[in-house]
Amino acid sequence: RTDLKEGRYVIIPTTFEAGHLAEFLLRQFTDVPSDFQELTLDEPPRTCWSGICGYPQLVSQVHVISASGLKNQGSEEGVDPYVIIKCEGEKIRSQVLKDTLDPEFDVKG
Repeated sequence: RTDLKEGRYVIIPTTFEAGHLAEFLLRQFTDVPSDFQELTLDEPPRTCWSGICGYPQLVSQVHVISASGLKNQGSEEGVDPYVIIKCEGEKIRSQVLKDTLDPEFDVKG
């Protein structure tokens, strides 16, 4: 559970293992109406207005703020987590944060 500033967010539930599929229950609580909706398309639909008003060329940005509740991997100490973001053809890697189960990354890509 976390508190976020008012803004636009994309929430991406993931598993610990790459390629492993699982079901998720996602709950969202807000103080104001949020217009919360599932993103089902990779890009906005093209309409007759796209030729007049233009069409988005690049709109993706990923901002990893933090992680919480990471599990120890068989040792008494924390883990050494880091983040790799692959977005729009770029690859960004955060610093390795030593011995923590609740890292604060604040990295964008």
